[in-house]
Amino acid sequence: MWRRQRLALLFIDLDHFGKINKDPRLGYAVGDETLQHAAQIILRSSRWPAFVCRLGGDEFAVLIRKSLREEVLHIAHRIRHDIETHVFSHGLRLTASIGIGTKPGMHSMSKDDLFAFADPALRRAKQNRNCVIEGECISPDPSSKIL
Repeated sequence: MWRRQRLALLFIDLDHFGKINKDPRLGYAVGDETLQHAAQIILRSSRWPAFVCRLGGDEFAVLIRKSLREEVLHIAHRIRHDIETHVFSHGLRLTASIGIGTKPGMHSMSKDDLFAFADPALRRAKQNRNCVIEGECISPDPSSKIL
């Protein structure tokens, strides 16, 4: 269906989120509420045409189509900023690390290929926390012109 569209995949991790669940004053109920609010922020900040899902734990994914690289970077930075500046219930503040994988041009790329460079970008972003890292787009097909 989307084989001939520009695609980008954002992987989002809420920094140090586990501390909320482990805090006896807050616990899992506050953690669940915080995840719901974070999901709303991500959804609102992503705008259409994007699809947002929770991968599990404190990780989310956003699939963006029909967007240029600059637009994808702007969306990722907006999500990071909106999470950082939001005051969650109980006065909690969070930050987010975001890894970006993009598919420029009109070359076919599977979901596995998008994951293959969005995931390492997220791992690099998590090393620094509260940042956006763009993954390198290396085509699995050596004859492709994606660089």
